[in-house]
Amino acid sequence: MPENNQKPLSEQLKEVGAQIEQDLKRAIQIVEEQVVPEVREKSAVALRDASQRLAKLAEHLESLKPKPPE
Repeated sequence: MPENNQKPLSEQLKEVGAQIEQDLKRAIQIVEEQVVPEVREKSAVALRDASQRLAKLAEHLESLKPKPPE
C-alpha cells in the first residue's frame, strides 16, 4: 500500500514515461536543428575536397600512360 502522500507506482511510472518522452522529443529536435545541418555542411565540403583530389589522381594516372610511338 502506498503511504498517505506517495503516489501509486503505476502513476509514478506514467509520469516518468511522460518525462522520458518529452526529453526524447527535445533531443530529436536538437539533432534535427543543430546537428543535421552541420553534418550536411561538413559533408559537402568533404565531398568537394574528395572530388578535387580524385581529379588530380585521374590526371596523374593519365600522365603515366605510355605515349604511342610516332
